[in-house]
Amino acid sequence: AYTYCNPSRLKEAIETLNSSLRIQQRIYGLTPHPNLASTWLNLGNSYASSNMRDQAIKAYRTGYTLFLESLGASHPSTIRALQILNLALA
Repeated sequence: AYTYCNPSRLKEAIETLNSSLRIQQRIYGLTPHPNLASTWLNLGNSYASSNMRDQAIKAYRTGYTLFLESLGASHPSTIRALQILNLALA
């Protein structure tokens, strides 16, 4: 999906990331996993680039929560996800 993250292909990026989330959710079920968290953050970036702020914040929040639950508060990925969320909320 990252390949699609240029302005003319953001819709494709969002569709691909949503498809990836569906597959990952079938694999991981309800278990928080860093791969899911990363995909949510990437989806948030695509939404933000598409000026879809509310959707971006929701995706960033979900990604942060999944990192927090799977890796803990002091992990660098969790800290970075929180920074991204805070920037989106500013």
